[in-house]
Amino acid sequence: YAGLVGVYETLRGWGLQRKAWTVPPALQLGRVAALKAELAQHSWPTDARVVLTGSGRVGRGAAEMLHAAGFASVSPSNFLAGAPGPCFTVLEANDYAARTTDGGFDRHEFRTEPHRYSSTLAPYLAVATVYVPCHFYAEGGPAFFTADDVLRPGNRLEFVGDISCDIAGPVP
Repeated sequence: YAGLVGVYETLRGWGLQRKAWTVPPALQLGRVAALKAELAQHSWPTDARVVLTGSGRVGRGAAEMLHAAGFASVSPSNFLAGAPGPCFTVLEANDYAARTTDGGFDRHEFRTEPHRYSSTLAPYLAVATVYVPCHFYAEGGPAFFTADDVLRPGNRLEFVGDISCDIAGPVP
């Protein structure tokens, strides 16, 4: 349930931060069906663009909740090209990391020797309003971004719903 409840609470937190909408805490509603019904009642801003990293159980749950909320799923390339919101994209590891030496990607190497890789998430974070990490993180893997990265002029990222919660990991 981490992805399902995590995205619900992410959208709740983002609304509170924006002072634009409120939904009750997930704990008050209790059931996943009630969470989905609550989010389905909302009209989301057209600038709502969510990037998810990871497509395992947590990522699939997060995507399921975004669908229930009325967000359209778009390909990574369409997301970068400016697909209209509310929308989201799901990034696989090869979309958000590349070998530092040559830009390549090998899934086994990424999991066993993550220090050889660097983040390629910056273009997505520049156009996303919300980032939801749901990925596997290996100790020694690349930081996805820094606090300075999100403070750059023109960056649209407003909220991070860190479902993966990798303390001192890829998310500052």
